[in-house]
Amino acid sequence: MRRRLAALTAVPLLLLVGCSSDDGSPAGGTDRGVEDTDDLEQTEPPASVDAGSEEEPFQCTPLSVDPAGVYTVGDAGTVELLAVDGVLDLGEVIPTDGWTHEVTEEDDDDVEVTFTGDDGGEIALVASLQADDADPTLEICGRVE
Repeated sequence: MRRRLAALTAVPLLLLVGCSSDDGSPAGGTDRGVEDTDDLEQTEPPASVDAGSEEEPFQCTPLSVDPAGVYTVGDAGTVELLAVDGVLDLGEVIPTDGWTHEVTEEDDDDVEVTFTGDDGGEIALVASLQADDADPTLEICGRVE
């Protein structure tokens, strides 16, 4: 009985010894090719990314087509925009006091006019014209604060 007990105790011990390599790490371990990270420097995010504040997303609301082509963009101003012969034609952009504007996209089938307020608020008129449509799809998009 003692021999059987000694044999049962010795077998697991042999298995443990046989499963390790000379340096004490498990045989067939997965540490190969892994570099030591103790001496790596922690890097800061690029200057253009402010980790403490994320910009709020724009929210867009569909806008009905005005036959006259004059669109009021919130309190920011007005935009004249017509679809003529399958092409978007941007007319006059008139910002109200305290707002500036920038045409951020303008081609035959896409127009975007962004207004920026003195308080940092942003609102945009976004228009796109599909090949088969006579009228553009219009949205007013503003930053949610």
